Amino acid sequence: MEKIRRKSKKSFLPQEGEEWFSQLIHAINTDKVMFESGTLPKEKATVYSDLFTGKVDKLISNNKKITHEYFTQKIVVEYLNELLGNRKAKVNQLALDVSGTSLLVWAEINDDDENTEKDLILSEAKINAAYSDHDYYISTTIVEKNDNVPIPDQYQMLNLK
Repeated sequence: MEKIRRKSKKSFLPQEGEEWFSQLIHAINTDKVMFESGTLPKEKATVYSDLFTGKVDKLISNNKKITHEYFTQKIVVEYLNELLGNRKAKVNQLALDVSGTSLLVWAEINDDDENTEKDLILSEAKINAAYSDHDYYISTTIVEKNDNVPIPDQYQMLNLK
């Protein structure tokens, strides 16, 4: 009969994976102690309760809400950094509204200011290219000062000063 050789146990997990799992297990154990003592924050306790009671629909719904908030905030910050920081666009008024997975931008620019119009279009395109895989988009409405079009009521005006 042939002897079976045991190969040395090799981990395919990189070192940062080992550290991540170790930190995760530690965090879960800490949460367990806090849960048992009633000191775990309510939102986190609700997530754990939903996990161990099998409330999958509630977990997915909550995850969708968190995902939406995450992407919306990230898109707003990156868009404003691109438009006002990198491109230094000269926008008179800027207002935002969120509609589903779209960030609606209302921008007033000076009459015949093609450079700012281009900056708005390119900033929108850059964000749309980065986030379209996640089904998040920006849609910009550009008006000129002499159009005298008021900001729609549902938009939130940004203070650009």
